[in-house]
Amino acid sequence: MAKAGKYVLEERITEVRSRWQIGKADAAFFESSTRVNDLRRSLKAIKGTKNVELFRHFPVAAIALLEAYFRSVVSVVVDAGGDYFPRGLGMVGDKLKAAEAIAILHKKSVSIGEAVAYSLPFSSLGHLESTLDQLLGQSLKGLVKTAVDPHELRRQEPAPNLIVADVSALWADLQKIFEARHVLAHEAATKFDVSYDLASLSVESVSNLIEAIEAVLWSTVWKDEPLTQQELNRDAYSKYRDQRKQLSVVIRRKRKEFAGKRDAAEFRALHAQWKSWVERWARYNSERFEGGSIQPMIHASVLSEAYEIRIKQVQNVTGY
Repeated sequence: MAKAGKYVLEERITEVRSRWQIGKADAAFFESSTRVNDLRRSLKAIKGTKNVELFRHFPVAAIALLEAYFRSVVSVVVDAGGDYFPRGLGMVGDKLKAAEAIAILHKKSVSIGEAVAYSLPFSSLGHLESTLDQLLGQSLKGLVKTAVDPHELRRQEPAPNLIVADVSALWADLQKIFEARHVLAHEAATKFDVSYDLASLSVESVSNLIEAIEAVLWSTVWKDEPLTQQELNRDAYSKYRDQRKQLSVVIRRKRKEFAGKRDAAEFRALHAQWKSWVERWARYNSERFEGGSIQPMIHASVLSEAYEIRIKQVQNVTGY
């Protein structure tokens, strides 16, 4: 923990990450879904309780969840580059000083996207909406109105179902939850009652918005990224194939440095053993998913990772 008065942005982000299950901004939807399910289970367990004080927890927890998701989304979108990067930097202005940005880039412990995300305010629905409007270059509310299941969109189904049936009603519900959260987080509010219905509305409204934003991202920022399992399998194999080609290039260059035939022969023998071991290791990892659609992706991903490491190993052989 940094000393009081010296609590820097980088340390804050690192601490937030440490409290996630996966610890990466691009796992935001998984983290959010997990938290939504936890809240639903807890709320179901106390339905009908006379201890209504427990219901006061849910608006606060739901908005905290939305804030975490919001910051992760901003981080991922800004780091996607293209027009999103300058838009993100433009939103923070003087809040992220040039010296801080340079230090972050140098250390590589957090990304610029994360620095932008954690420099932005989040205390109202307006903060979320205006930020994503600017970042996406389009109206978030307008995009949510047409948001559909990403898989249905990718399959080009003729009449995909809208994720949010009534966007105006959702916005009104969210505004109500933000107001309740503000009261509960900043006041004693002994006369402010939270019912089971309001607690449930808090969780479901936030969940609905997160699902809608996720769909919006798949139709904008991630529209060219693999989504279906078949696409993920092809993408994983393509990355493995590229790594394999790159390794071949590195090996051809390295051969020029061999001291003689004996040196070259030993390298070939060792490399053949490495290839055999890596293939067995990839099969071992993927066999646990035998018969599943995910198996080809696991196999190719393990190979790709191994080849990426091997490229560096060959490059770093003395004399390169």
